[in-house]
Amino acid sequence: MILSALKRAEDEDGVILRFYETKGRETDTEITLFREPKEVKVVNMLEEEDESVVKELRQEGKRIALMVNSFEIVTLKAEF
Repeated sequence: MILSALKRAEDEDGVILRFYETKGRETDTEITLFREPKEVKVVNMLEEEDESVVKELRQEGKRIALMVNSFEIVTLKAEF
């Protein structure tokens, strides 16, 4: 997994994390943030919620866990 963007969200409070899988295989991914977010959402590349972008994630305190498909790009929006 490669983190390609960590930035402030364009239109709202929050932080955008964008990362992608590089080895060509499904990967269990776990991210630990600097503090516990109020909410974490999967968004599209334009940082918008989109029904066609569906990804199950589990949030437990500061940790976010999800499955990433081969060569998939994932964008998360964390609100604190």
